[in-house]
Amino acid sequence: MGVGAIMGYSSPAGILLTSNSTNSTLYLTSSQNSWFSSISNLGAMVGCPLAGICINYFGRRGTIMYAVVPVSIGWILIAAGQNFAMLLVGRFITGLYCSLVSLAIPTYVAEFASPHIRGTL
Repeated sequence: MGVGAIMGYSSPAGILLTSNSTNSTLYLTSSQNSWFSSISNLGAMVGCPLAGICINYFGRRGTIMYAVVPVSIGWILIAAGQNFAMLLVGRFITGLYCSLVSLAIPTYVAEFASPHIRGTL
């Protein structure tokens, strides 16, 4: 759910941020909206090697639990975003979270699932 919320957030938020329909002073151009939408993928790309290191250091379960820290920081930056840079940093950090859980959760499930249902999961 977390990864889906991160990946899907940019679509409705981008419409609101580019239309200037809110009372906010934050307004994105179409070029900035493109960056806002895609920077989480860059964060996920950078986070993939980090995810492997975290799995070896913290373990699968520990990586999943500690991944709450970057996603919380990222969403706080996005929610409190006063400028374009804060939005970008928040989206980048949430992209790091995506790579952490995208590697740790399938590995964790595959290790602890019963052999007869492992392929189904």
